[in-house]
Amino acid sequence: MERNQLAPSAARSALGASASATTGADGTAVWKTVNERAYDTDFCVVGGGLAGECAAREILPGTVVLRIAWLYGAGGPSFVHTMAKLGAQEGAPLKVVNDQRGNPTSTKTVADVIRFLMTKPDVSGIVHGTCEDQCTWYDLTVELFRLLGLKREIVPCTTEEFPRPAPRPHNSALKKSVLNLLGYRTPNWKAALAEFVKTEF
Repeated sequence: MERNQLAPSAARSALGASASATTGADGTAVWKTVNERAYDTDFCVVGGGLAGECAAREILPGTVVLRIAWLYGAGGPSFVHTMAKLGAQEGAPLKVVNDQRGNPTSTKTVADVIRFLMTKPDVSGIVHGTCEDQCTWYDLTVELFRLLGLKREIVPCTTEEFPRPAPRPHNSALKKSVLNLLGYRTPNWKAALAEFVKTEF
């Protein structure tokens, strides 16, 4: 649909979702567990997430932009699926980054948040929809292996030891201030992961 085809009257029923990774303009700044707010000049988005957020809010001022991150869901692909596969294989210890923090979040959690927000037509703007509490990629892998009974050794490493094509923030954890004010709390990331593992693997 072209931008000019979006009717302003649809604003209250529109729900946008952005799952973009965030990083500072110099490649090193981080979210610092921020509350919901628009991006400012200190931040940029890897990929088209920011453009999508800005377009949604420009075209439909009453829309909800739902920010999510560290997502996994049925069928994959995701970090969780990749590590479960590697953990079931024999081989050298797996190096996993231990200096990047975020909120691992299941697609079920996101779907539940969306259903809740659809009952709140007066809510608009930016909402964070990730699971509660935070961890590193290493912490997530340790918990996943525990749940699956996998014995392959895991070794923590730094971002510098495991470079990626695109820079990743050291802290992409998101506070759920808006949801909490509305009386809604997403599940702890460990609880969501345990529920997911029961049906996925």
